Amino acid sequence: MTGATPSHSSSAGVIVSLAAPTEERNRWTPADQLIGIWVAWTVFALALIYVAVMTLGFIAAGSLDAPLVDPAFAIMEILILVQAPLIVLLFGVFHRYAAPRSRSLSLAAFALVVVMAGITLSVHFVLLTVGRQVPSGQLTGFDWLFSFNWPSVAYALDILAWDYCFGPPCWRRRPSSWAGAQSERCARA
Repeated sequence: MTGATPSHSSSAGVIVSLAAPTEERNRWTPADQLIGIWVAWTVFALALIYVAVMTLGFIAAGSLDAPLVDPAFAIMEILILVQAPLIVLLFGVFHRYAAPRSRSLSLAAFALVVVMAGITLSVHFVLLTVGRQVPSGQLTGFDWLFSFNWPSVAYALDILAWDYCFGPPCWRRRPSSWAGAQSERCARA
């Protein structure tokens, strides 16, 4: 093995590679950049649509305290089902672009976003399919499972997905123009 040495004199037979990944393997290509730009704009546009539908849903409901109903709620669910895979793709592009010194954190952020997408896709798909097919009176504990009224399993899983699995990776995705000791402390906090 070229560029390899025993890692320690007492570790007989253990080989550690000293060769770093080649530049070719980690090159940021124009296709990566184009994918990143299109996915970022698409996620942004879907988020704006989501906010508009939510606003119209609250207006139709008559107050911010009233639960959202169909069709606004169903449209929001579908928008989340479209956004989640795109967010995973976007974080994949972020990881591809990450500097070698940040790759570990970038990979951790990508992993958390994959978990977020898995949880939120499951929750919202179940709410759109099973939650609409089963009459609430027919299943004991329906509101505990399929509602967005606290406490419920769906609501708790959604909080886990978006607040715990999506929040921390977003903290790390700050613009490089914020570079500096003060911004580093702020990002760590």
